[in-house]
Amino acid sequence: MSTLFAIILLSQKRSKLNANKFLAIFLLAIAFQFLLIVLTGISAIPQEWVNFNTIFGYLYGPSVYYYIILLIDSKYKFTYKDFTHYFSAFLVFFCLIYLPKSTRFLAIFMYVSLTTYVIISFRLLREFKRKLKAGRWKKPNNTLQWLRYFLALFTILLFLDLVDQTIFYLYSFNGLSMVHFGLILLICWMFFRAFNQPELFRDNNKFFKRTKGLSWELRNNDKEKQAKTLFLEDNIKKQLSENKWYLLPNLTLEELAKKLDTAPQILSATINSSYGLNFSSLINSLRIEHAKELLKSFNKTEKSISEIMYDCGFVSKSSFNTIFKSKTGVTPSQFRELEH
Repeated sequence: MSTLFAIILLSQKRSKLNANKFLAIFLLAIAFQFLLIVLTGISAIPQEWVNFNTIFGYLYGPSVYYYIILLIDSKYKFTYKDFTHYFSAFLVFFCLIYLPKSTRFLAIFMYVSLTTYVIISFRLLREFKRKLKAGRWKKPNNTLQWLRYFLALFTILLFLDLVDQTIFYLYSFNGLSMVHFGLILLICWMFFRAFNQPELFRDNNKFFKRTKGLSWELRNNDKEKQAKTLFLEDNIKKQLSENKWYLLPNLTLEELAKKLDTAPQILSATINSSYGLNFSSLINSLRIEHAKELLKSFNKTEKSISEIMYDCGFVSKSSFNTIFKSKTGVTPSQFRELEH
C-alpha cells in the first residue's frame, strides 16, 4: 500500500510539489522495511539480514523533516548539501556489512537521530504557526492540522518502537510488531486524507497556493505593506478633513495622489478598501455632505444654490442636482425648504 501511494505521489504530472518526493521516500522506506521483515520471517533470505532494518530508520528522520519544511516554505531550495542528511543511511549500510557487531550502537544512534529530527520538525511547525498568525490571512487549518497529526502519529510510533526495543516486547505476529501495524494504520489514514483532501498533496489548486505560496518572507513584506496601507488610510481621512481638498473643482485621482505622495493605483485601492467607494463616489459624497451643511446654515437670500454648488466644488448645476438627489432623495431646493 505504501509503495502504491508513493507511486501515485511521484506520478502526478500536474503536481510540482517537491515535498511529495520526500513523502514518497518515507513511504518507500516503510515498504522495503516490511518486505525485509517478511522475507526474513519466511526464511527467504538469511536471518541476519534483518539487521539492515536499521538503515530505514536513518531514512525516516530526514524524509519527514524535508517533507515538512518544503510544504510550509515555498522558497526553500533543496541543494546538494542537504543530501548529507541521507549520508548516514549509506554509512550504516557499509558498517552493517563490514562491522556487523556495530548493530546495537547504530540502533541507539538511530533513535537519537530520529528524536532530534522530530524535535526540529515540531519547532518548524511552531514557528510556522507563529508566522501565520503574524500575517493578515486566515490560518490554513487543513495544511497545518495535517502536518500536526502526521508528525504526532509518527512520534507516537517512534515512542512505541523505542519501548518495544528497550523495555518490553510488544505483541508481534509473524515478525510484525504492534509498531508495524501502527505504520499500516498511518498509511491507511494518509490514503484516506489523500482521497478526501487531495489539495494537501497538490501544488496547482487555489487552496494550496494560498497556503503554500505565502512564504514567511512574503508574509513579513506584506505586514509592512499593511502598515503602509493603514498609514495611508489615516492620512487620507486626516487631509480630507482638515484641508477639504474635495472642495477643489475638477479634483482628479492623480492630483490627490500627488498631494498625498503616493501612486494613483495605490490611492484608488486604499479608498476602495477603506470606504467601499471609488474615488469619484467618495469625493461626491463629501461634497454633498458639505452642501447639506451650507443649505442648513444659509437661507436663499444669504447664499444661492449656485453659490453653494460652486463652494462645494461642482461646476455643473445639472450634475449637482442629480448627485444631490441620488444621495438625499430630494433636490437642493427641496432640502433647503425642509430645513428652514
